[in-house]
Amino acid sequence: DPLRFYRHIALLGRKLLSNKGKLYFEINPACSEETAETLRKSVIIFSRYGQRFF
Repeated sequence: DPLRFYRHIALLGRKLLSNKGKLYFEINPACSEETAETLRKSVIIFSRYGQRFF
């Protein structure tokens, strides 16, 4: 499961980061939609320019 890594990191981020804490991911474009959907369930996603993405 290629998304297992992202789910685990997002879960840890929710537990360990402060309220304004951030996670940054570099993702494979071939799995971008699936990765974004996985992260959408756990965190608010911003583009690399600081704009809200989803």
